Amino acid sequence: MRTVYNFGESFPLTLQADVFLFGSVGAQYTNFNFEQRYSTYVQVFYPLVKESKVDVSSFVGAGFSLNGDTHLYGDGTRNLDMVNVGFTASKTVKFGDKNVPVFYCTLESFCKICQSAISSLAFLKAKGPVENLAN
Repeated sequence: MRTVYNFGESFPLTLQADVFLFGSVGAQYTNFNFEQRYSTYVQVFYPLVKESKVDVSSFVGAGFSLNGDTHLYGDGTRNLDMVNVGFTASKTVKFGDKNVPVFYCTLESFCKICQSAISSLAFLKAKGPVENLAN
C-alpha cells in the first residue's frame, strides 16, 4: 500500500509511506511460524530548484517494520534503518514533436550500494478525452 501527501505550493514537502500488507516478501519465519512484518519504507522529498532549465530535488528514506524485529529494507540486524539519500534532476527534452521528461537520479544507499540512473517516462501524456485515443 502506498500513500503520498504533498503539503502544497507554499511548503512543497512530500511525504511517502509504502507498506507491504500481504505476501512473503515482508515476512519472517520464527520457529517455523510465518509472521507478517509489514515492512515499511518512508521517504521525505523536497524540491530545491523549481521552474528552471533543470529542476533539482532531494530525498531521504528510512525503513522499519510494524510487526517484527527486522524489515525488508535493512541489513537484518535492526528494526529501523536509514535506507537512502539522494538527488533527482529532471528536464523536459524536445524529441521530434513530443516533449519527453528525462530524469537523472543519484542515490547513496546505506546498504553499501551507490547507484546512479538516467530514465525517462515510458508513456506520453494523452491530450483530450480518453475516447479519442482509439481513433
